[in-house]
Amino acid sequence: DRRVRDCPLVAPLTLSLAAVREFASARLVWQEHCRHPDDGDLLADGGFSRANPVKPATAFDWSWSDDGAIGMILGPVQGWSGRALTSESTSPRETGFAIQTLVLPAGTYAATWRARDASGATSADVGLSVTCDSAKPQNWEKTLRDPRTGQWEARFTVPAGCPAQWLSLRIAPGVKSVTVDDVTVSRR
Repeated sequence: DRRVRDCPLVAPLTLSLAAVREFASARLVWQEHCRHPDDGDLLADGGFSRANPVKPATAFDWSWSDDGAIGMILGPVQGWSGRALTSESTSPRETGFAIQTLVLPAGTYAATWRARDASGATSADVGLSVTCDSAKPQNWEKTLRDPRTGQWEARFTVPAGCPAQWLSLRIAPGVKSVTVDDVTVSRR
C-alpha cells in the first residue's frame, strides 16, 4: 500500500501541523499517506498491532504515559488475537496510559474497548476519557456491553469549536494488571 510506504516521509509533517494546531490539515496528510487499510475512519490502530512502544511516528498514533507508576507491555497475550496492551499501576490516582489524537466533527459518539484482568476476567479497571483539552481529561460513564468478551462502551459528545480531541485510556489506582484491546470509535 502506497500510503503506508510513504508514511515515514510525511510523519514529521503531521507532528508539525498538530503542534501549530492545524489538526484538520494534519489529519488529511495522515489519511492520504499513513492510514493503514485496517484503521477505522475515526481511530487508528485500535488493536495496537502497529503501535510503537517508544514514540509515536505521527500525530495520530498511540502515545504513552511517562508516569513511572505505570507499566505497559505491548505484545501477544493468551486468549487475545494479535497484539494487546497490558498495563499496571502503582499510582494512588487514576492515570491515562494510552493516548490518541482524534479529529472528530461535532456530534455524539461511542467508544468501545475490551478489558480483562490477569486471570482473564472482565475488568472494570480501565476507563476512557475524550476531551478537547488534553490537560483536562473528562471521564465518561462506561457500560459493560458483553461480559463474555469484556467489552465496555462509553458515549461522549464533541462540541462545536473543538478542532481536535484526545482519547485517553485510563487505569484505576493500584491495579496490578489489565489487558486492553479492540478500541473503536463510532458515530451515534
